[in-house]
Amino acid sequence: MTETIKPRVRIPSRTSEFHPNSRVFINGPSNPTERIAYLLGGDRMKGLALGACLDYIWWGGKTSVMYDLGTSGLIHFIKNWQRPNPEPVWNDKPLPPRLQLPFINYKACPVDPAHTRKLRDLGGRVRCAEVNILELPPGKIFSGRYFDKWDGMDAVCYSTEPSNEPGKEPVKIQDACYSVISDKGIVLSLQTVLDRLNIVPNIRTVNCNNNPFSPCKRVDELRDCEKRLYDTARHCPGHEEENPVTVHPFDGWTLAWYVQRWHKQLNGEAPVFNPTERRGQFKKFSNHLFVDGS
Repeated sequence: MTETIKPRVRIPSRTSEFHPNSRVFINGPSNPTERIAYLLGGDRMKGLALGACLDYIWWGGKTSVMYDLGTSGLIHFIKNWQRPNPEPVWNDKPLPPRLQLPFINYKACPVDPAHTRKLRDLGGRVRCAEVNILELPPGKIFSGRYFDKWDGMDAVCYSTEPSNEPGKEPVKIQDACYSVISDKGIVLSLQTVLDRLNIVPNIRTVNCNNNPFSPCKRVDELRDCEKRLYDTARHCPGHEEENPVTVHPFDGWTLAWYVQRWHKQLNGEAPVFNPTERRGQFKKFSNHLFVDGS
């Protein structure tokens, strides 16, 4: 069962009482997007709690709050807050023991609960070790490796070029499930924490000229398989970019608790970014209803 932390109501007077130099909030702009640039200017965040700064820059909706920052932008904002605050005040209340990092922690294989075999990989993750036997039509076998963003792992797909020779037996291939069942206990980067807390996709696909039928202006960035398709169709296949917004079902004070929990890993030496550029799509609050506040 997914744990939830009840968000606290943002009350400006409480912020003023807790922060002696909260005049930066009183004298600052009213537009949340302008507030981001305002706080990043100079040392305006010096002496302020991270929760107060984060709670100052979101747009409010009916069931969630939105930042005009993607994961990379939030990391940049948090790092700029850390710079003038070597002894940081994260929040105005103690870190709740029950608030944990957004680990993947299923009770059974997320692909098929009937899978019972498990293993622990070299990174410390518990994975499904169920092996299925695939029977492919006789002929030439082709395999392709790709990165499964939902499982955060490499996967292989197979296809065959059928043979016309009679009497040939089907080709049998062992296909391991290998889905992540749990990564609880491993060290998470700040990038992974923020990606998993975000209830909207971290990556979006954009087309050149905002038209999927227009020619591609970034052919050099396409993968080899995309280039082959483009040579035939001459339509932009789309380019993956980080979503420029982040949405959470809680306020900035609660987000600061999650950042504090991340920071407590490895005595403050937890990684900021993933060791590779690969980013999974697991969401801690996957069942949350996102309602636009506009």
